[in-house]
Amino acid sequence: MKHILIYSHDTFGFGNIRRVLAIATHLVDADPNLSVLLLSGSPVLHAFRIPPRVDYVKLRCLARTADGQYRVKFLDLGYEETVRLRANLILSTVVDFKPDLILVDKKPLDLSNELAPTLGHLLC
Repeated sequence: MKHILIYSHDTFGFGNIRRVLAIATHLVDADPNLSVLLLSGSPVLHAFRIPPRVDYVKLRCLARTADGQYRVKFLDLGYEETVRLRANLILSTVVDFKPDLILVDKKPLDLSNELAPTLGHLLC
């Protein structure tokens, strides 16, 4: 079985979720020996139909303010601690899932470089 991981830092956007689910669905429909794991910060991902051989890891929620900055949406944690938690979840998911391919929806180093530790791990 091949593994693909799709990372979407998403803070809400239905469009982002629809796009990554459409990509994941197309991939598993095209190859019966493939599974896809989504990494997303969307608070609404659970409301979508998740196809067979696709699953997700829910990152802690962030919200974008009117001036384009990010803040913690639900947890009583500071921004830096929440980004560190998200970065650790991303890294441990990649280490354990062992994807053959990683797709990044957009902005790979957005949100305070939360993907950087994982990219560093993959390059070593």
